[in-house]
Amino acid sequence: MNEFELKLDKWLGEVADKCHVIALQEKFNLDFYVFQSEVHYNPKLMFIGANPGGGESYSEKNKIEKRQRRTKDDLGEKTNTFVKYYDTAGWKGLNPLYDMFRGNEHIEKYFKEAVITNVSYFNSGTFSKLKEKMKVVGKEPLNFCMNKNLELIKEIIKPQNIILMGAHARDNFLKYLDKPLETILRNEENNVPLIKKSFFSYTDNTNAIHIPVYIIEHPSAWNGLNNEKNVSRKRDAFEKILNNNIL
Repeated sequence: MNEFELKLDKWLGEVADKCHVIALQEKFNLDFYVFQSEVHYNPKLMFIGANPGGGESYSEKNKIEKRQRRTKDDLGEKTNTFVKYYDTAGWKGLNPLYDMFRGNEHIEKYFKEAVITNVSYFNSGTFSKLKEKMKVVGKEPLNFCMNKNLELIKEIIKPQNIILMGAHARDNFLKYLDKPLETILRNEENNVPLIKKSFFSYTDNTNAIHIPVYIIEHPSAWNGLNNEKNVSRKRDAFEKILNNNIL
C-alpha cells in the first residue's frame, strides 16, 4: 500500500468500528456506510450530502446480508452510484445531480471520478429522522461523522473542490467555511441562489490551504431550482469553474 491507501485503510477501520458500536444501541440501530463512489486521492470534485437513504435497521441489514457486522471493507461502492443507477426508478429524483455534468465532455469526467459521501454515514432515510434518533442517544453519531469528514478532507482525500448538496450539508459545514458566502448564480425567476461559494481553509504543515466550496440545492428538491433550465445554467457555471476558475 502507498501512503494514501494506508491512511484511508486506517480511517475506514476507525469509522467501521465506531459506527458499529453506535449502531448497536437498541434505540439507534441504523445501518451505515460512507461512500457512494470509488475513493481516490485529490479528486477534482468531492460531493457531500446529508445522509444515505434507506433507513434500514442495522440488525435487520446484518441478517439480510448474512453478516455479523459491517467492516472497513464494506463501507462504500466501487463506482459512482449517481451514474450507475441513473436509469433506475428509485433514483430518478436524484438525476439532476448527474444532469449538471452529463453531456459536457469537459466536466462529465470530473463527475464520474468524484468522491461522494455524506455528513452522516447512518441510513436514517431523512436527516430529520436522524435528529429524532439523537434526541434519545445524544449527538455522538453526528459529531463522530463530522469529525471524520474533516479528517478525511484535510488528511486523506484533499479534494480540489467540494460541492455541498442541500441545506443540511451546508448547515453542518457552515462553521468551518470562510464568511460570508458569495452567491455566484441565481434563479432568474425569483432571484433565489442556485450556487453559493466559500472556502474550506486550514493549515497543512505550515501551508495555508483554501479549498473552494460550492453549495447547491439538493438534487431531490422539487422547488424549481432543479428544473431543466436551471440545471443547464449550473452546468455552464461549473464548466467555467472547473476548467477556467472564472467564478
